[in-house]
This record gives sequence, C-alpha cells and structure tokens, in this order.
Amino acid sequence: MKKTFTANISGNVFHIEEDAYERLQSYLTGIRRQLEGTAGQEEIMADVEARVEERFQEPLQERQAVCLS
Repeated sequence: MKKTFTANISGNVFHIEEDAYERLQSYLTGIRRQLEGTAGQEEIMADVEARVEERFQEPLQERQAVCLS
C-alpha cells in the first residue's frame, strides 16, 4: 500500500500517491522557475494547473487515487 496525499489542483481535490505527488511538484516547480519574471506568469501557471486537472479527471473514473502508472 502506498502513501497518498490530498491536493487541490485548479479547484478540485485529488488523492495522489506519494511518488506521483513528488513528480508533479517537481514538474510545476520547473515550470515556475522558467517563467520567473515573465509577464502573465500567474495566468500561465493557472492554465497549466487547469490542464493537469483535466488530465487527472480521465483516469480517476476507474481509480481512487492518481498514480504514475
């Protein structure tokens, strides 16, 4: 059994397995670093998070938590 985290992404709550959570955090942190000082940074990050949320909705129809596989 894997440890899970609860995360709020674009206004929706997801249960995410620990390894998937760490990968998501790394991904979002990398994007934030690349966007530092860019006009519209917050809007772009909101769009990225909204797309992540859309992608997470698809596999959750069959599972209870987001995982890497």
